[in-house]
Amino acid sequence: MKRKVGWLVVLGCLFSPLPVFAASASVNLACPATAKAGENISCTISANTSGDINGINAHYYFGDGTSYQSFNFPSNGFNYQISQTSSSGFVLGHTSGLPANFVIGNLIVNIPSSAAPNSTVAIGLRDLGASDMSYNDVSVADTTTTVRIASNVSTLQSLQVSGANFSFSPTVTNYHLTVNAAETNITATATDQRASISGLGHKTLSYGQNNFTIVVTAEDGSKTTYSIEITRPDNRSSNNNLAALQVSNANLNFSANITNYQVEVANNVSSVTISAQLADSKASFAPGFGPRTVTLNYGANNIVIRVQNEKGETKDYTINIVRKDDRSSNNNLKSLTISDIDLDFSKNRVIYEVSVSNEIEVVTIAATAEDSKSKIEGLGEKTLNVGRNVFTIQVTAENGSIKTYQITIIRDEKVTETAANSIKDLTIEGHDISFTPDKKEYTITTTEKQLNIKVELADETSTYVIDGNENLTDGSIIKITVTDSQNNKNVYTIHIENPAAVEEIESSTDKPSSLLIIIAIIIFLIGLAAFILAMVRYRKIKHQKNLKSKD
Repeated sequence: MKRKVGWLVVLGCLFSPLPVFAASASVNLACPATAKAGENISCTISANTSGDINGINAHYYFGDGTSYQSFNFPSNGFNYQISQTSSSGFVLGHTSGLPANFVIGNLIVNIPSSAAPNSTVAIGLRDLGASDMSYNDVSVADTTTTVRIASNVSTLQSLQVSGANFSFSPTVTNYHLTVNAAETNITATATDQRASISGLGHKTLSYGQNNFTIVVTAEDGSKTTYSIEITRPDNRSSNNNLAALQVSNANLNFSANITNYQVEVANNVSSVTISAQLADSKASFAPGFGPRTVTLNYGANNIVIRVQNEKGETKDYTINIVRKDDRSSNNNLKSLTISDIDLDFSKNRVIYEVSVSNEIEVVTIAATAEDSKSKIEGLGEKTLNVGRNVFTIQVTAENGSIKTYQITIIRDEKVTETAANSIKDLTIEGHDISFTPDKKEYTITTTEKQLNIKVELADETSTYVIDGNENLTDGSIIKITVTDSQNNKNVYTIHIENPAAVEEIESSTDKPSSLLIIIAIIIFLIGLAAFILAMVRYRKIKHQKNLKSKD
């Protein structure tokens, strides 16, 4: 070797000399091709040997401001017997020889922050040497590599936006452009071909302002962002007016600026045709809201004609079409009868409750309407169960209004009167009914919703049930059924009259006749006054004639 290391001589004395044979070695230094100024890089030092090599040594060379940081052995590398490293170099060896091809280690080098972009720095290994197994010098060539400092240029050399003419400067990063088109294409070239560009390509433009960013990333990672604001002028028409609006079978005084209209059509007009013309050929009718034929309900019908301009903005024209409704609203019954039952009917009374004997199993409900245009439902033959049977009669007027009459028919239990199923005494709080066991039906006038009824049976082995003594109204029927031990039944009935309801029905029923009486009295008084005046005049004239005859 050019420079013998003292420890190698000592090491050689400890081992027996081996046969001498030719040996060679080379060392390679691999560093990154480029690096950023100021960063640390890792350079791999590897060796290739032939024959038996038991030691390698080298000095580091750092040029252009680069500096040593550290030297690291690989984690799975060769286990040296001798390994000395420092900031100036290394000495490695093993008495059994080194591998033929192996990684010596990783040299960490700092690139100076002052290194100029695109310049190069040198890193090398000098004074390289090796020894064979007989401790003879083996020549190893020095090695040097260069690392280029990455470019920090992140500017654009050119920028183009199709449809826009503008002056570009690499140092100007904000642009406000106008493109009168639905799309544009952004292209650009970087000042440094090693830089990358993002944000280029085909762009769709909305009406108004559109913002895009172009980012240039330099080789060293530094970035420059160019902002482009593109305004697409909105030349679309904003006209969403109608030029004309008509309604068949109706007069409509149209004005483009008036959006609400009220028209009236006759009762027999079941549909109308709405006609409309757009004021702008670029406008359109919203789906489902254009000219059309509309079926009319009786009363109010709101119809909307919706115009959409080229921009998509809408305007509603509302037409309230009132179809006259002169249909009859009379849903009264003129008569209501139930076979085998005496029903006290009044058209203004809608709830009825009647009682029939057990023998009556079927009844027929018949009725006529005051208005022949009304419809009646619920009539006909009805089968009666024992107890309460509720039937409804529905009267529908020509205009659809409905009135419901309710009939409750109480079919008595089968009566087999015995001494044991009679009532000994019956009292009702607040009412004197003059009860006698032989009398089976009673009538009470009251406004109470429920009566306090006390029953004393003739036979203690019998039982009784009170039915219908709740929510009492005019016409309600209370049934007291007494059952003896042989299941023979006896029925007592209490009829309820509500004086207020009776008075209301009578007053509503008597109104027409009362009015006729009043009119008749007035006519009579006027006639009487006229007669008296005529008599007074007659006597006065006769008196004057008598006076003349005396003269």
